[in-house]
Amino acid sequence: MAIVSTIIPSYNSASTLAEAIDSVLAQTRRPDEIIVVDDGSTDETSSVCSRFHSVVQHIRQPNSGVAAARNRGVLEARGDLIAFLDADDTWDRRKLQIQLAALSEHPHTQWCAGNCQLMDTDGTLFSNRDIATAVPVFRDAGLTVSEFLAQDMVPGILRVQDANYPVHIGDAYRLLFYGSFIFPSSVMITKSLYTTLGGFDEAFGFAEDTEFFHRVANAAHLAFVTSPIFNYRIGQPTSRTAPGNTTPTIINALESNRRAARIRLLQRESTLAAAKKGRQLLLLRLAYAHLSEYRPREARLAITEAFREGASPSPRAIALLVLTCFPRSVLRLLHRLKRSVR
Repeated sequence: MAIVSTIIPSYNSASTLAEAIDSVLAQTRRPDEIIVVDDGSTDETSSVCSRFHSVVQHIRQPNSGVAAARNRGVLEARGDLIAFLDADDTWDRRKLQIQLAALSEHPHTQWCAGNCQLMDTDGTLFSNRDIATAVPVFRDAGLTVSEFLAQDMVPGILRVQDANYPVHIGDAYRLLFYGSFIFPSSVMITKSLYTTLGGFDEAFGFAEDTEFFHRVANAAHLAFVTSPIFNYRIGQPTSRTAPGNTTPTIINALESNRRAARIRLLQRESTLAAAKKGRQLLLLRLAYAHLSEYRPREARLAITEAFREGASPSPRAIALLVLTCFPRSVLRLLHRLKRSVR
């Protein structure tokens, strides 16, 4: 029997941490240990952990970032399988059981991820809103989650007790250039693979998961469960994915793209094309982010770079370019009008 360690990094997440831990304890196959890495919190995180003292190992460290918190948790873990959970997300009750079955049936994969269901700040689930709503990868490709994955991965069915779960198995390296679709809260990975790759890059303040999971995808095939196995909380003002963090996240994602493109020395033409397309999409998103923060000059530079990378003059790209000609006062007015319409 595999030993499973759950790692929960937490920074000032006391308001959602108990719910996250409860979802771990409600698993049909409980983990063998739960480690909360308190990354220098100044809220009631310690008090929350003390309520679970008999089942939760609470590790405190100076604030060093989520990458360092995850790495510390893995360092302390005794399991040979690591399952991550962010402190503001929750797991479906069969999450670990499904992933253990996937890794058992496909042992060469060494890691497993999956789809999510979105929930609001109060923990209320949105019906029919999954990973395709949370990330732009699938919308940009004009494909469903299954259709997108099937480009490079083999679809199948995973039987777990009385239910079937669709799963895709294969090389996700090329697909990840189009944008990250791997959420840390969905990931189970062998500790041996994690340590071999050196864990998360602690120098990445944002998009550290994008950079790390691309390295993982290069090293091992992925098992991706296409039905939701965790719940992803949106709308948190303190979340690292909040609008104010968009620009640095995209900038780091561009760096991740450049690093990933250098991993495999012998690249297929389709992989090089995917890396280039990914850079184009990221640069256009960066332009939009700059416009949202009323920086037309920086937005224009991003669009120009996207065109140099071969981006087509699509209606969206042309509209963004036109908006860069407006002064900040006009951009603020347009932004207010957009928000009022929404």
